[in-house]
This record gives sequence, structure tokens and C-alpha cells, in this order.
Amino acid sequence: MEREYIAKSLGKRFAEANKPGEKRKIIFWYDPDKQFADLIEGLKLTNAKIHRLTETNYFRTKYILEAEDPDSNYLIYADHKPMRDQDNWLLDTLLYSQEFSADRLLMHMEEIGINVALKSQVKRYEKFFNNAERRKKLASCGVTAYDEASLEIAMMSVLCGNKYADQLDVFKKVLGESLDEAHNRYLMDIYRFMDEQVFWKHAGRFFGYTKEASLRKLAAHILINSLSRTLGENYLAPLKEYLAEKGRANCIYFVDQWMNHKTDSASFETLSSVLDSSLNISDRLGEVPIEAMGECDAFESFDKKTLRFIIESIVNDVDNYELCLELIKNRRIRYWYGKYGTIYEALFYAISILQYKKDCPNISVQSSSQLWQSYTDIYYRIDNYYRHFYWYYDQNPVEALKPVRSIIENLYSNWFLNELGIAWSSALEEQGEAWGLDGVIGQQSFYDKEIAPAIRAGDRLFVIIVDALRYEAAVDIAHRLKTETSGEVTLDTMLGVLPSATKYGMAALLPHQQLSLNEKGRVLADGKSTEGVEGRANVLNSAVIESIAMDFHQILSMTKEERREYVKGKKLVYIYHDSIDLISHTAEINAFNAVQQSMEEIMNLVRIIRNDLSGVNILITSDHGFIYKRDPLLESDKINKETVDAFEEKRRYMLSHKVVPSDAVMRFKPDFFKCDGDPVLVYVPRANIRFKVQGAGANFVHGGATLQEVVVPLIKYKVVRGSDTKIKEQRKVKVKLVTEMRKITNNLFSLEFFQTEKADALNIPRTVEIYLEDDAGRVLTSRERIIADKNSDKPAERTYKIRFTLKTGKYDKNQDYYLVIRDVDTELIEDKIPFKISLAISSDFNI
Repeated sequence: MEREYIAKSLGKRFAEANKPGEKRKIIFWYDPDKQFADLIEGLKLTNAKIHRLTETNYFRTKYILEAEDPDSNYLIYADHKPMRDQDNWLLDTLLYSQEFSADRLLMHMEEIGINVALKSQVKRYEKFFNNAERRKKLASCGVTAYDEASLEIAMMSVLCGNKYADQLDVFKKVLGESLDEAHNRYLMDIYRFMDEQVFWKHAGRFFGYTKEASLRKLAAHILINSLSRTLGENYLAPLKEYLAEKGRANCIYFVDQWMNHKTDSASFETLSSVLDSSLNISDRLGEVPIEAMGECDAFESFDKKTLRFIIESIVNDVDNYELCLELIKNRRIRYWYGKYGTIYEALFYAISILQYKKDCPNISVQSSSQLWQSYTDIYYRIDNYYRHFYWYYDQNPVEALKPVRSIIENLYSNWFLNELGIAWSSALEEQGEAWGLDGVIGQQSFYDKEIAPAIRAGDRLFVIIVDALRYEAAVDIAHRLKTETSGEVTLDTMLGVLPSATKYGMAALLPHQQLSLNEKGRVLADGKSTEGVEGRANVLNSAVIESIAMDFHQILSMTKEERREYVKGKKLVYIYHDSIDLISHTAEINAFNAVQQSMEEIMNLVRIIRNDLSGVNILITSDHGFIYKRDPLLESDKINKETVDAFEEKRRYMLSHKVVPSDAVMRFKPDFFKCDGDPVLVYVPRANIRFKVQGAGANFVHGGATLQEVVVPLIKYKVVRGSDTKIKEQRKVKVKLVTEMRKITNNLFSLEFFQTEKADALNIPRTVEIYLEDDAGRVLTSRERIIADKNSDKPAERTYKIRFTLKTGKYDKNQDYYLVIRDVDTELIEDKIPFKISLAISSDFNI
């Protein structure tokens, strides 16, 4: 760049019009310090010749200029001072020639766009400017008008490897590299190519740090002062040596920006962990009450203390469930939730079970219809909470959670499963041997009630049958369909057939007049085999010619074009999914992982049907549910098989034609099921008891008559064409600013927001991020989040008071700044509200 600059400058000089009496131009360039000796060799001028003048060729030079070539323009370059007049053969030539000088620093400044008024500062950092690559990076770092501060920030940015000039990025790079000054390459480069004071000068002006040049103490100063956002000085008194008035707002702003940065947060975590330990945060802030640290976010110690508090509360049976749940909700939007999220969520569902047990200590005996309604409205939640607890627990089964696990396991097994099972068994016995429930569709009527009318009406149906999908998991799927897609969703239930086993439930969902068993134990639908996908496809074809049955993995392996071709012209498509049953029978401990995996696969399958196959009407149902508990069964959980002359025996049922009175089991006579023309009797143990059977596999079972086994979910999903995002946005609750004042007068300020609708089936929760920005989109405050999920009918209970930290700077009180409310999920801006900033005392340093 220097060579091009000099060539351009000299070219202009030689191109100037000749003065009166001037026939050509001769320009002398003396460079006694040899600054440009390496440059002159490659210098090319289009309108002049270049001649190198040495201390021994003065006469030869004079001869060339006056005898050999008296007409050409010449640049005479000399890497020494002019000879003495008495020795200088070119003395008369100098009288009618010009002189050129090149100031390297001025050239660099002009090249980069630095005002000449900053020459003394550039001279001070000349070592930095001697490198072409550094100059190139400085010129492209995005600064349009330099002053002393911005030039130093830009130079430090270059030395830290940052693409753009940004003071925050400089501090992040230096502090994130190492707290040992001698081993911090970025700080050492700033020392080497600038000076040892510049970094600390800016640390003082921005953070208010005025102590010794120690990265460890600077980092402690920043993080401790950032705590003042949520903790009063009375709580921070044990760390008062780090507190400062000046720069506190910038400490808060800096930490918030660093920890929430997608790529830089890892270096923050490392730094924070080092200081957490060396400053002994846990002990020095040990007197801070748990309620006061709900929003503290700079150190991992706060999360460790919160987790210990919640776990100890559970283990010691302390009735503070609301407080614990509120703590968990607060931590969900904090930095360290990324590390401890699975533990927090396991505790959340554990407390949910405990809280429910407190509110509903007994499961009362009701009629079968009442108990069915109670389960599908309320009781299912315990099964749901229990599954979620173990799913999160299994992600990170830390030692501290094991006492909680024991409590939840005991509560679920000995209270919920036991009491619900006894109540349901009693209710079933009251209605006799018939298997049915008033007001609830039987699974065997599924085709006649749900499929046949739709086919007659000309609808095209996709039916997803999920092996062992429990009602409580179907509730989660229905919720996700409501919140993640555009469509109409309803969740109904059916009474599963007995036995609640795969071959019977799958057959019941097919078109038929009569189900029966043949001598080989295979289930027939009107005499046709229902075994496997091929058998079920044959049964479907007998009712609807334009029908097809397929396995989930089959459709998943196809391309979009192959899928379309495969179902082309089909009015009825049955898709079978078996991950839950298959995985759980193979490895029982993975039962809940299998449910979670299956939920993702089902959501993906719905998207394939909607997007690839243009499906509109989708039904999701199951063949049966299941019972599962984690701990090994006790002997009291098992009974010996009854002598009922059974022709089929499993852990949860026996089939027989023989009537045998027994107090140990319940007997049912389903009228929809026959075997060789004789009635089939189904014997099942009461509650969740298992028949004693040799071998593993007693924890994950089905086949019996518990609610978990026979409440068969039926999700009806109708696609609504249009933008999923737009429709989803219309259903989300709204978050509005209610604070009327639109002027900010302090670096620390609070605003109040209102969740306009309660979260319910029609209005789903929303998470928003809120911050202030200028008209160029630069963020000026901490980014705060609101999880708007409150379901209270009282408006006062749906308000949020949020504290913000405004970074220190110079603000124009007449200019508009904007409060942005942005949806975290869609990244759409929900509101943008103009504000004025009028600070009583402004910082002397604008970042």
C-alpha cells in the first residue's frame, strides 16, 4: 500500500503543468534513514524515470541529466544526505528541480483514515504501525472517525484478533485468555506494540478499576460489581474491597453480554469458575438468603446453593413447594441452567408430585366412570410427572439426587399406584364381569365410530398407531401439536380391550364384526389374521380397497417422492410405530427414554404427513398403555397364578374358558371377543400386582386392567393450512409494557410488564427477551427474559417487574432509543417502544 501511495503522490507531482521556462521535472528524494530503501526497487512511475543517486555517482548523474537524456522527467532517489556544496556536482540542478519527502507515519495515517491531529499518538505506537498486516486489519475494523480512545480500542482489537473495533470484545479476549499476565498473549502483545498503561487506562475509564495491574483483580472487580444488579451492598459487604461506584453499570452490562454470547460464553464460564473458587464465593456470601439470590448469575455457587436448598427441603420434608418451584423457574433463564438444567427439571417434577400429594393426600373410591374422568382430568399428571422426573434424572443421575429419587419412587409406588389401583379395581368389581364403561367408546369400536364415517364422507385419513403410548404421554404430544404446529387438536380417550396387549389392541383398531382367537393363539378379525403389518393391511383392504398399512421405519427411509408415490390414491393409511414397546421390553430401564424418543418421532411423522403427503386428517392412537416403576418389585407386588385352566398366561393376565371363583384376581367377560365359538374369560390381578413369572421383565408390563394400561388416547389432528409461525403467534399470550414513563434517568432502572392473557388451552406460554437499542440496532442494556406462563385469573398475578442495566455512555436526550420485546422462539419483534435517555451524570467515555 505504501508503494502505491508514493507512486500516486509522485505521479501527481510529475503530471503537474510545467512552469514558465520549465521543460521537464526533476524531483530529488533524500531518504537518509533508509526508510524506503526496500520500496524504491519496485516503484514504477508512468511519467518519469527513476535514478538512484549514490555518494560516488554525482558526476555520472549530472552527465545523464544534461547530456544523455536532457528531456525525460526524473525521480532522483538518494539514501543519504546531500553532499557538501563544494563537492556537489548537482548543485545547479537543484536550483531548478523539486524535492520530495515521505513521512511514513503520515502515510500510514492517511492510508487508514486517521486524522493528522493524532500524529503524536501514532508516533507513540509506531511499533504497531510498522507492520503492514496490522495496518490492513486496523483499516478494516469499522471505525469511520478516530479520536484518541477509539484509535486505542481499535488497535487493541487488532492485537486481540478481533475483526471489528469493540472495547467489550477486547476485555473478553484478554480476560478469557488467562489471568496470569505473563502468559496472556493478548495482553503481552498490547504491552509490546502499544504500552503497558493503555489497557489499564481503559479498564479504569470503563469499569472504574483503579488498582494494580492485575487481571485477576480486574476480573474479580467486574464480576463482584455485576452482582450489585441483584444484591444490595449489605449482602455484598464481605466482598466490599472489590466494590466501586464508578463503572458499576458497565460491569453489569459487560457480564450480561459476555455470559449470553453464543460463542464467547465458554471463556466466561472458565473465568467465573476460577474466581468462584479463589474468592470462596460460597462461604463469603453464605449469609445471603436463598430468596435474594434467585436472579444472581455471575457465579456457579449460586446455583449450587439453590440446588442444595431445594434438595434438602425435599429430603427434610419442608413444606416450601411454592418457593422451590419459583426458584427453579427463576433459574431457567439464568446462565448456569445450561449445566444444571436436567437437575432443576428433575426437582421440578419431584416437587410437583410432592405438592400434589399434599393437596390430594387420598385417592377416594368412586364409580368407574367418575374415576375414569378423574384420571383423564387430574390423576394422569402423577404418571406424567413421574416419567419426566426419571427422564431428567437419567440424563444426569448425580449422587445428590439419589435421596430425592428414593422419596419419589416410594411415593409413586406405595401411594399413587397402590391407592389408584385399589380404587379402580374396586370400581370395576362393582360393575360385574362386563368389560365396558358408560360414556366411553370401546377400543373395538374405533373403526366404526371414527374411521368409517369419515371414509364415507370422502375424507382421506392417516392413522398413526403407537404401540404402548400411554394417555399421559399423549397429553404431551397433543400439547406440542397445539403449540408447535398450525392445526386443530382434540384429545379423547377409549377404553382399551382386555387383555391390554399388542395383538389384541392392534386387532381391535381394525375394521371387524368379530374378533377371535384361533388354535395357534393368533387374533383374527372376521376370520382374517391381524398379525404383522401385512396381515393388518389385508384386513384394511377388505373394508377399504384404497387403503394401505406400513411401518414407521419404512416411511422414514423413503424420499419425499417415494412417499408420495407409495400413498398415491390411498384414502386410508395406517402407520405403525413400535419404539416404546420394543425398547421397553428389551431394556426396561430405558422405558421413559423410549417414550421421549417416540414423541419426537411422532412429531416428525406428523410433519411428513402434512408436508410431504399433503395429509389433512390425522388420528394418533395406541393399542394399550403400560405400568412401569423403576425399583425392583417386592414379593408383595406379585402373586402366584391362579389355577383357572388358562390357555394363555402372562404377567398381567390369563385367558380361560373356565369360571373359577377367586379373591386374588378379577374376572371379565368381554362380549366382543370369542375363541372357537366359546366365550373368553380374562383374569387379571387387582391393582398393579403381577403374576409370578420366571425371568426379567416385571417392571414394564401391560395386559391388565389398570387405568395406565386401558386408558387409550385418541388424538384428532386436522391440519390448518397457512404459516405455522403466524398461527402460533396468534395463540401465544402477549406481553405488554405497562410502565407509562418513557424516559430513562438512571443506569439502573425497572419497568413493569403485563401478561395480557392467562396461559391455558387457548393461549400458550411465551418467552420474550427485552432490551433497549439505538436506531442502529446496537444493544444498550442487559438482555432480560420473561417466561410468560402464568395461568392466574387475577391480572395482578400476571405482572413482571424487570430490572435493566444501561451501559455507560453519552446519550442524546433528544434522540429516540427503543425498548424491544422479542419472542425468543420465533425471533420476531413483538413490540418496539421509543424511549428518551436523560442521565443526570454521563460517563466521560463513550463506548
